[in-house]
Amino acid sequence: MSDPALAFRQLSYAYPDGTAALRSVSFALAPGERVGLVGPNGAGKSTLLLHAVGLLPARGAVLVGGLDPDRVPREVRQQVGLLFQNPDDQLFLPTVAEDVAFGPLNLGLSAADVEQRVATALAQVGLTGLGAKLPQHLSLGQRRRAALATVLAMGCQTLVLDEPTANLDPGGRRQLLALLTQLPGALLLATHDLEAVLQLCPRVVVLRAGEVVADGETAALLADPELMQRCELEVPWPLRR
Repeated sequence: MSDPALAFRQLSYAYPDGTAALRSVSFALAPGERVGLVGPNGAGKSTLLLHAVGLLPARGAVLVGGLDPDRVPREVRQQVGLLFQNPDDQLFLPTVAEDVAFGPLNLGLSAADVEQRVATALAQVGLTGLGAKLPQHLSLGQRRRAALATVLAMGCQTLVLDEPTANLDPGGRRQLLALLTQLPGALLLATHDLEAVLQLCPRVVVLRAGEVVADGETAALLADPELMQRCELEVPWPLRR
């Protein structure tokens, strides 16, 4: 049996002021599995995603394809990629193409291989021809797709996404969800957009106060009014009776 694409095992974390952000969180994604991660503000969703790519020290264990990010960070960063909620945290170079090339260049790839990865990633996100643009001259939806291209150019098999549809207009949201639907590999989607979770993720994990309070079939859990109220969420419109 293959290793999980991503696994959290008894993961706990406290902020420097002592506030507990995660409390013994355990769940795993199989290769190719798509899982939604939902919960109220302060539930620990973003903190969990930062652990997935080794940006925070783990108490417990995080495994990416069976590998420990603390021990082999380079290998792990080629397997799992994080899309930040704010694309401006991910785009920091003068042009879109330079941002997309940054990761592959740091893998030591040849100029030709990097150029091919950049072209392929921009095509995947529908931004062919915009590589020479300044990121700040793109719309929010385009910047978010450009940020996603920086992750795709790394060839990651698992994507962890932090509120990818936040603040997008309806057209930008539709474009991004259509793109995510087509991408291969495992996906962990942290969001308040429960309709997006319904569309993309057959399984959902519900966090509250840093703990997993439910893990199961998406439609069944999100249609549970008692669970949604307890977790300060709303049953999404398609599931309301």
